[in-house]
Amino acid sequence: MAERHVLGLSGGRDSAALAVYMSRARLHSKTCWIVWTATRR
Repeated sequence: MAERHVLGLSGGRDSAALAVYMSRARLHSKTCWIVWTATRR
């Protein structure tokens, strides 16, 4: 089974910056898998 890491993003400026960074990192790495999901309150 593959190891997975989960990041909770709040939607603030820091979380948005991290999401953009991770998206760009994905373009340069074939081993980095990112799954985006949303939750409702």
